[in-house]
Amino acid sequence: MPGPRLPRCERRILIPMRGNSDRRGKNEILIRKEEVVEHHGGSWKVAYADFVTAMMAFFLLMWLLNATTEEQRRGLADYFSPTVFYRTTLPA
Repeated sequence: MPGPRLPRCERRILIPMRGNSDRRGKNEILIRKEEVVEHHGGSWKVAYADFVTAMMAFFLLMWLLNATTEEQRRGLADYFSPTVFYRTTLPA
């Protein structure tokens, strides 16, 4: 039957000893390693990617506003505006 589950930083090594040992656990050596916390520091990359994406969208919008005529802009606005249909009479 395996013993209790230890954290990753601890390991038990069984050392065979000669003679009869009536004390339980005397032939086990507990090795503890210091857990090193690594700081990856990658969160700034996500924020920077969001910023660059927003700037790209902004400049694309500015370019489109400059490159299209008023009639084309009106057509684009009509395309993206939501259309809602209402019934004036209820079915019988």
